[in-house]
Amino acid sequence: TKTVLRFGVYDGGWTTALCLDLELRDESHGNRSLDDVMKSLWQTHGKTGQAITYNDLVQAVTDTAGHGMAPSFAKYVSGTDELPFRSDLARIGISAYDQPFGGEAYLRVHPAAGDERQAFEQFMSFGASRR
Repeated sequence: TKTVLRFGVYDGGWTTALCLDLELRDESHGNRSLDDVMKSLWQTHGKTGQAITYNDLVQAVTDTAGHGMAPSFAKYVSGTDELPFRSDLARIGISAYDQPFGGEAYLRVHPAAGDERQAFEQFMSFGASRR
């Protein structure tokens, strides 16, 4: 089973962060991102040296998103639901497919629609256009 679940086991952290970032960007029309969550955590925990708890992270994401994120965390972080990485990546014109036997995922970049190209360019610029 390890091989079948390899992608989720070894790449789950960055995949979760990627999905969260894409969803924050999409919901806010590019005005908020994972960068804003990290800035918030730095202000409240990093500067003070205070450890970050799971609930602190959920709260920082909720504050950034502007709506409750606890249900998403319950499903995807502490739960076992599969991350919606295919639909999240599709928002910026990237299709993903996986190979369950090898536990690998492959990406194909092809933003076709204007809004996909714009979202992809903004994502790849790491928010530079927001500053």
